[in-house]
Formats: sequence, structure tokens, C-alpha cells
Amino acid sequence: VVDEMLPREKPCYFTAAGPYNGSYIRTGDGDRRLTTYEVDRLLEEHRQPEHDIAVVEGATLDDLSPALVQALLADERAKHGHVFANTSDEEMLLDLRAIGRSFADESNESGGTTLRPTLAGLLALGRYPQKFYPRLTISAAMFPGVSRDEVFATGRELVRTAVFVGSIPTMVSDAVEALLDWSRTTCTAGPPQYPETVLREAISNALIHRDYSPDAVGTPVHVDLFTDRIEITNPGGLFGAVTKHTLRQPVSGSTRNPFLCSLLDSVPYPGDGMVLRDSGTGYRRIEATLRNEHRPGARIDNSIDSFRITIPAMSAVSAAGA
Repeated sequence: VVDEMLPREKPCYFTAAGPYNGSYIRTGDGDRRLTTYEVDRLLEEHRQPEHDIAVVEGATLDDLSPALVQALLADERAKHGHVFANTSDEEMLLDLRAIGRSFADESNESGGTTLRPTLAGLLALGRYPQKFYPRLTISAAMFPGVSRDEVFATGRELVRTAVFVGSIPTMVSDAVEALLDWSRTTCTAGPPQYPETVLREAISNALIHRDYSPDAVGTPVHVDLFTDRIEITNPGGLFGAVTKHTLRQPVSGSTRNPFLCSLLDSVPYPGDGMVLRDSGTGYRRIEATLRNEHRPGARIDNSIDSFRITIPAMSAVSAAGA
């Protein structure tokens, strides 16, 4: 028995070949060489990634929603009055890393810097982040049965598809509303197929904790609705000390995108509180909601390059009980 290495020690590799040519993962009865993307994600465990505070070249402060910006500033001043009492709006946005200084602006003849949104600022506060990142979306599909093969192998068509765009608050709200509507078409009687709270938390977590590295910004969050379950998949597995087991524990964990998390802790969710609730205890909220409604727990599938949460439909639970 060989104990698993700590995250900060991975990847394990043949030193003569180096990490990109000498790192392997056990799959079934064989070994597969890790992809460059997988090696990069493991190496990121050695430090705190800063993809969420990368300045978005080409974006301007006009690409931020004034309403969301003012809501953020008002909430931060209310919570941290002693810190921000005498701080201007611009200085606050810089301190919160919603905006940053661009030093590579050829149009600035004075040779100074230009204030531009960061990726975190654009995702949390932007009017239309997809203007710069067209694939940072939620891609949703409703399948006719319980398997993807029923579409991809037999030629049957998807029942519905949708792509949700906008800032994270907008994408989450629109996706949850659509999924609740879609799931009602499969079962009109009895309780909802999926609790709204669970969908909101699961989709929010996928957008907040996903990988925003240059290799992953071309990949959307996928939400697949089957007749017996919903699967929500995001690029990038669990980060740092967080594992499938510690997700259930009331302890501090690691955060891949800390500045994005901090912003969403003070950005309003349409009609109900903030996007990030209770300091990021979303998974425990999911489990508690499912348990209180006598539903089976969600299933977690985690790998280096992706994270998936599967939520059973109420009709599938009832059928199993019958």
C-alpha cells in the first residue's frame, strides 16, 4: 500500500523525463501519461493561482454594471466601515481587485496606466463578460432519457438546449429558473423534481470554483438534465486541501479563486441575498436540503481536470422506493 502524495508534492514523475513527459495516472489495468493541462493543474497546487485577478485587456470600466458596482460598494462599506470609511469608489474597487491597472496600453500616450476590470470583476459585476470570453457560459441540455448514448449513438434529438450568459449572478438565476421549468415537464404532479436551493448552490459553486486558467476559459460549465438526474460539470477538479470528504466538514478549505469569492460575497443575487451565502458552505447546504427532504445525497465525481455533482430527481427516488 502506497499512501497518496500530498497535493503540494504532486505530480510524481520520472525525474529524467520531467513532469510533462514523466507523469502518469493509473487507469484500469494500465498507466496513462498525464496531459499538459493535468500537469499544469497539479503544479498550481504549489501556489495560489491568480487567474481571477488577471486584468482583461480591452475591457473598460463601462463594461461593469453600475447597479452591481454600487451594490458591492454599499455592502462592503456596511460590513467594513472602519476600513473603507474614507476610501473612494475607485480605490475600493482596486483594493477588492475588481479592477486593476493595465501597463500594456498602447493608446495611452502619457505612458501611464489604465484602469480595467479584472476577470473576477468582469464575472461578478460585468454587463456582458462574454464579449471578451465567449465560452465562459453555462451550456445546458435536456436529454430524452437516462443516457447520453440515447442521443449520440441512436440519433435521437435533445429535448431542449440553452446557453446562459451575463455576469455570474445573472447566469445562475437564469439557469435555475430554466431548469425548474424544464424539470416540471417531466413530472407535473407531486413535489418539485429538484429543490431550487440545491440547484442554485450547485451551479453557483461550479462557476465560482471552476478553473479560469487560459487553458480552460474556452470551456463552459455544463448542466445536463436527464429524466432521473441533473449533472453539473465544471473544468478543474477540487483545489488544494479540499477533497470529496472535507466538502462535508465545517472547516476552512482552499479556494482556487479567492478574489472572485470575496466579490460574490457582496454581490446581490436577483431577488434573494448575495450570490455566495454563509461564507461558501454551499455543499453542506446542498446535503442538508436533500436530507431534510428525505432525498438521497448528491454524488461527487472529482478528477484533476473536472468536477461533477449529480443530483437525483424526486421521481427517480419515488420509483426506487416503489
